[in-house]
Amino acid sequence: MDVGLITQHNLRNFGSDLQAFSLYARLNELGAKTSVINYWLPGLRRIYNSKYDWKVDGLSKLPRRILGNLARFANARNIEKSRERFAQFRSGWRLTREYVGEDAINRDPPVFDAYVAGSDAIWHPRYIVPARGLCFAKGLGKRTVAYAPSVGTSQISADEAENMRRIISGIDFLSCREKSGAERLSEILQEPVEAVLDPIFLHSPEWWKSQMDAEPILKGDYIFAYLVLPDRKLARQTLRAVKKRYGLPAASIALGIADNYGLGVDKTVFDAGPREFLNLLVNAKAVVASSFHGAAFGLHFRKDVYAIKSNPFDTRIDDIFERFGLPPDRIISASNPSPASGDLDYSRADAKFAEELAKSQNYLKCALGTELKK
Repeated sequence: MDVGLITQHNLRNFGSDLQAFSLYARLNELGAKTSVINYWLPGLRRIYNSKYDWKVDGLSKLPRRILGNLARFANARNIEKSRERFAQFRSGWRLTREYVGEDAINRDPPVFDAYVAGSDAIWHPRYIVPARGLCFAKGLGKRTVAYAPSVGTSQISADEAENMRRIISGIDFLSCREKSGAERLSEILQEPVEAVLDPIFLHSPEWWKSQMDAEPILKGDYIFAYLVLPDRKLARQTLRAVKKRYGLPAASIALGIADNYGLGVDKTVFDAGPREFLNLLVNAKAVVASSFHGAAFGLHFRKDVYAIKSNPFDTRIDDIFERFGLPPDRIISASNPSPASGDLDYSRADAKFAEELAKSQNYLKCALGTELKK
């Protein structure tokens, strides 16, 4: 069976690349000959190729932007190495030709036996587009499957809900990454939507370790900080508290924006690709993350995780903690600004994770049909 996968695969974003790779690999393991549909949002290539970030939302952020861009200029060679590592990480993927925008994919859609959309925030109400709802494939008489696309927010307007209904309706097998998202989609579409795990959980920690170099990138103990668009006050005080508790420095990776500065990060790795991200996280003593995948990988590897929730309407981190039976006091927010003390208790997580994983694996096999090998 030939399967076309449409996902978020063409940003220099560690979580996006790793989830896409995991779903791509799992589909192939199930017997599908999978290709990633090389769809680009218009304007995305400019963002992808951008080496500096001069977008300023208010003069107060200008000094941080200047400092961040100066650091990237000073580390230009390492940042180019990071780009090369992203490209190398994707080099083994089977890709279709490029489709830039809706007109291109609608005029000449790629032909497969089945189409899969997911995961990542491709169904966020503000960013959803018809291609990521498989609209180009619905008239082809082929099987259409959604595996764990994320809605990511509890704040959906009536107009956004109607737009989502138009785009998503007609997919044969529906699922969502968050339980709250599945419930909201079910209301919008008036049909059942199953909640399944993010693709990174479809592979074991041992499998993920096999995808990276065994030798630690950094010597000595450290805290891994993965801070993507965080609430800066929460990030700063959380990192300060965790560093004090462990008596260790904080290491991070260079992002596409100047957000590490002034947060208490002691060491920034500028040349990391997805495999290096895994290496840094796996070898850390604790993880402080403001992104879903930073927190999710930390939980998958049973790290001491401190998750920063910057947006009160963002449901992603709350959902994964709840589904694994983990205490919500490790989610740092405006209403819970103080990090909990003590180690994160995983005593209930193993059984709940096994249950959720079995359900997610079964959904994917059933959605793809009996054509695939067992």
